[in-house]
Amino acid sequence: MMNIMGPKNPIRNLQRWQQVQSVLLRYGFDILIENNEVKEVRRFLKDKFYLPLGKFDDERNMPEKVRLMLQELGPTYVKLGQMLSSRNDLLPEDWVAELSKLQDNVLPFSEDKAKEVITRELKAPLDQLFMWFDSQPIAAASIGQVHQAMLPDGQPVVVKVQRPGIVPQVKSDMEIIGMVAQIVEERTAWGKRFGVMGIVNEFARNMHDELDYTNEGRNAQQFRRNMASIPKVYVPFIHWQLVTPHVLTMERIRGVKINNLEAIDQAGINRKKLADTFVRSMFKQILIDGFFHADPHPGNVFVNLENGKLVFLDLGMMGLLVEEQQTELGNLILAIQQRNAEEVVRAALSFGTAFGPIDQLTLRRDVTRLLNRYLTASLSEISISQLLKEMLTVLAEHNLRLTHELTMALKALVQAEEIARTLDPEIQIIEIIRSLGQQLIWQRLNPRLLLMRLARDAQDITRLAYALPKLTEQLLKQAKDGELSIRLEIPGMPKQIEHFYVIANRLTAGIVLAGMAIGSAIAMAVSPQYSWSFIPIIGVIGFIVSISIGSALVWRVLMDSWWPK
Repeated sequence: MMNIMGPKNPIRNLQRWQQVQSVLLRYGFDILIENNEVKEVRRFLKDKFYLPLGKFDDERNMPEKVRLMLQELGPTYVKLGQMLSSRNDLLPEDWVAELSKLQDNVLPFSEDKAKEVITRELKAPLDQLFMWFDSQPIAAASIGQVHQAMLPDGQPVVVKVQRPGIVPQVKSDMEIIGMVAQIVEERTAWGKRFGVMGIVNEFARNMHDELDYTNEGRNAQQFRRNMASIPKVYVPFIHWQLVTPHVLTMERIRGVKINNLEAIDQAGINRKKLADTFVRSMFKQILIDGFFHADPHPGNVFVNLENGKLVFLDLGMMGLLVEEQQTELGNLILAIQQRNAEEVVRAALSFGTAFGPIDQLTLRRDVTRLLNRYLTASLSEISISQLLKEMLTVLAEHNLRLTHELTMALKALVQAEEIARTLDPEIQIIEIIRSLGQQLIWQRLNPRLLLMRLARDAQDITRLAYALPKLTEQLLKQAKDGELSIRLEIPGMPKQIEHFYVIANRLTAGIVLAGMAIGSAIAMAVSPQYSWSFIPIIGVIGFIVSISIGSALVWRVLMDSWWPK
């Protein structure tokens, strides 16, 4: 695993591993093993040895059992579960639904510790930093907690304070998770298929960023600039003079969670317009800006009841898409909206990672079948989130895996639709996509962007034009001197060659053994009076040895045929 969490501490990791072990023991190690395998072993022990093992937990309880265990293991494991809840391509629907319930709300730490962290980080007494500071936090989570305060000039702010000792614990957890992930990827087909180490490395990078509050401050600053073009969306201002890796001070916004329908209705805010604004803002973030809120659940999206504006909070985890990813994801969503199976497959193949053979004809047929199910549905009945979930499942079944960033983007869209339908059950997401699709097309035809792309292409062509004569000269010189070598790689060829060697060796061994058996049989038939007396004995020994080795060789061939590797 990539070491981005700092130097390892074996003693600290041992202590943390003992804590993790104790939790695993209480919840049962059977949650780490395939249920069917556990049931088979238990059935064997009960039937053959009459052991009173009791009734095995129903399989439907397993996702809930894992969720409770992750919550008890602490913040790193909770966030790992939250990240996995977005991976419909990795987990069944019931597991995704259960892990989506994970919450990292914990008891707040003491007022004295909070003040100690602030004073140490900002290098000044609390009464010099703030006119007023509320010692009771308004929210507490696993990584930090939030206090209300007021600056000396009277501006209301909130101060996010990191939980003392959280960094060493997260580092230990990440090293343990990395060790387990490496074993899973090396020793299981499932781990190789889905690239478990890549998932854990990406998760470690996100955790590393979240532990440094300056990253959240920079995210908020960029996000604020991006959202400035939407009048009804607001992002709090960051007070940079009061920001460190462990303390974050930002503008205080009064409002309610976006799913507090009663308060929104009492304030006279139009919920239909609010839902439309929210969905458009999420599509703009993902498809136009390429910088999006990766966890837009109701706790992170508020509504200012005074002006009706949407307020995005908790910007520690943001998604980032490069231009090519934005373009292809936009193509995918537009193709889904147009029910164009061929374009859906083309877009998926362009940004997906294959982890096995892909039958494009079968893939296109399955995608067509999926899209046809929505042909007869009315616009208000079409659920883009459900369609995207099913699309991810189809792609995974055909050995296509999306990158973590794209998976995060699709999860954000799924969360956005769920919130939008809470505000307006009759919202037509597909119509919003249609209008945004026109905006995307016009954006791609923007003369300024076209000129920028042409300029980049011109630079690449110029660079290639300068390099081509020299490269050609080197190539011709190597060919003239007989030093030119061409490397040809065919997927699967080393394995086939190895298989060929095994067949050739077995064939050679079979011929030698046949010769030994025939020679030994002849030697056994020789009369001692016409030759040395030990010749028949050697024949008997040789015949027994050749038959034994030959039987073992035949057994190995049969085993490989029945249970191929």
